[in-house]
Amino acid sequence: MARLLKHMHWAAYDVLWLATFVDLDAVPENDESTKLAMNTLSDTYFGVTGWTKLDENGDRVHWDYDIWAISENNGNYDLSKTLYFIVVH
Repeated sequence: MARLLKHMHWAAYDVLWLATFVDLDAVPENDESTKLAMNTLSDTYFGVTGWTKLDENGDRVHWDYDIWAISENNGNYDLSKTLYFIVVH
């Protein structure tokens, strides 16, 4: 569990930096400018979790996805990986 949370912190770090760069690059109060800045900057930003390029759905292109389940057992909660998607290009 600690390893999972540590990786989430790394992803949050990249999100914060990318959002900062988008905010600095985009025209204020202009959604189209924000979308353009997000697409342009995410295509070229390499953070601690790797490349941040996004696909047409807004998902990271270079990223594998895990699906996790939370189950309750006698008042304790367990986190278990139920599915793993590998993105193939």
